[in-house]
Amino acid sequence: MNWWKDRKANMFNRKASDPHNRPDEVLRAIGIKQGQTIADIGSGGGYFAVQFAKAIGPSGRVYACDLDADFLDFLRRYSEKEGVTNLTTVHITRDVPDISNGSVDIIFMRNVVHHIKERTTYFRSTKHMLKPNGRLCIIDYDGRGRFFSFWRKFGHKVRKEEVIKEVVSSGFHLLQDHDFLPEQLFLVFSPIDTGAEK
Repeated sequence: MNWWKDRKANMFNRKASDPHNRPDEVLRAIGIKQGQTIADIGSGGGYFAVQFAKAIGPSGRVYACDLDADFLDFLRRYSEKEGVTNLTTVHITRDVPDISNGSVDIIFMRNVVHHIKERTTYFRSTKHMLKPNGRLCIIDYDGRGRFFSFWRKFGHKVRKEEVIKEVVSSGFHLLQDHDFLPEQLFLVFSPIDTGAEK
């Protein structure tokens, strides 16, 4: 157990659940259904992963994916405390999680995209995980909001236009552009049908 990582994971969860960041509206906008499979890439402290697991019910499955094994250890303990049994942690050892082809209804990435260097390649490599009607949901800081903030100080932001261009060029089309988050973009994409790509 890493006390510093536990403290950091708790901080991530406090920020994710802060009403200022409108977590309930995010969950409603995603439109989660019972029995779905969700991959939370960059799950951090796991606030959303646990909320997803509760929303999809026992017949669904959440894959909480992160590069940091200490965060995943925290999340296992956190999900157990919350009574969640349909959540599986996935340690990312390569660029994308090792999840079966065509098994995922929703890929969720919150405050992750600004860390990815070759984003077009990355998004293209996530497509295999999604079902034909699956969705890629991206939330990230876009430059708006509080002047004295951690993300602004360290340049943790992306331009909405760039993200749309990168994801679309990776074989997706834009479904929704939500504008209710005060500091973050919230984009939803769906993979283009294989036949349409030919």
